[in-house]
Amino acid sequence: MFAKYKGKVTTTVSEGNPITTFEVEAKYIKGAGKYANIQGGYKAKAKVISETELAIKWEGAYVIKE
Repeated sequence: MFAKYKGKVTTTVSEGNPITTFEVEAKYIKGAGKYANIQGGYKAKAKVISETELAIKWEGAYVIKE
C-alpha cells in the first residue's frame, strides 16, 4: 500500500528534557494484489516517552473496492 502523508513534528524543552510529538494524516493512494483498489486513510498522534519508546494513537478506516 502507498499513502500520501502530511504532518508535523514538534519538540519542546521542559525542565531540560526534550518532549517530541508527531501528528500525521495519510490517505491511501495505491495498493497491490488484494489491496489494489484500497481507499481510505488514517490519522495518528504520537509522543516520544523515552529513548526507546513511542506511544501512538491511530484512527482511520479503509475499504477495498471491487
